[in-house]
Amino acid sequence: MNTNTRISNRQLENISHQISERDKDILEGIRKFRYLTSNQIWCLYFSESINPTAAHRAANRALIKLKELGLITTLNRRIGGVRAGSGSYIWNLATAGARLLNQNNNAAKIPKRKRHFEPSRMFLEHTLAVAETYVQLTLIQKKHENIDLLRVDVEPNCWRSYVGENGAVTYLKPDLYIETTVADYEDHWFFEIDLITEAPSRILHKCQQYYRYYLCGAEQKKTGIFPLVVWITLSTKRAENLRKYIAEEFKTRQVDIFRVIMPEELERLIVEHTV
Repeated sequence: MNTNTRISNRQLENISHQISERDKDILEGIRKFRYLTSNQIWCLYFSESINPTAAHRAANRALIKLKELGLITTLNRRIGGVRAGSGSYIWNLATAGARLLNQNNNAAKIPKRKRHFEPSRMFLEHTLAVAETYVQLTLIQKKHENIDLLRVDVEPNCWRSYVGENGAVTYLKPDLYIETTVADYEDHWFFEIDLITEAPSRILHKCQQYYRYYLCGAEQKKTGIFPLVVWITLSTKRAENLRKYIAEEFKTRQVDIFRVIMPEELERLIVEHTV
């Protein structure tokens, strides 16, 4: 079925009975993160299989079925190009997929249909990097029996509003907000994904926003604690420089709410709190 073809409510209800709960979870995941690659979908929803080859095939079959039903579609762009195989496809929700989810969630009002345009390369890379952080967290949870992901909010649900210095309402916009438990301890996290596309001064400006939000006390009043702000970057040199800049910027503030890590350090930070 063509994703541009209008699907009636009755057809959508019939389709809803044709797909599994896992299929609906895939749709919810794509809606949550806007875009997911085939490999990310496999990691999130099919990695429990002891046979990786069979799991990849099952994931591909599920995605093809959802596409043929008109619920999802792929971007023209692929991660790693055509030679990267089926795992390089990037999926987004079709209008019918969004309507089906709204129908299943008993939504009172279905959003108007919007035209979809190919996102910019920078926006897409950042969006997929945010999703990849969540994939990492789910794999860490599966690996460690004493770790649970209690809450995962992406933008705009993870955004925070507060009264700024000039008395105007200001918005803090993390990439991710996560709540985890390790044994008997509950931890809260703000995550920022740095793809080394912005000047360090922009990073420090965002850190200043976090500091002002920390000072206003709104988060502490709501949850009792202030989340650790974790910058995930892709270069060892970049990580070292950001740590140095942040330490210099906040050396007189007596605040320790920032961490800068590489993706491979995420597991140790979540499990041991030491990076």
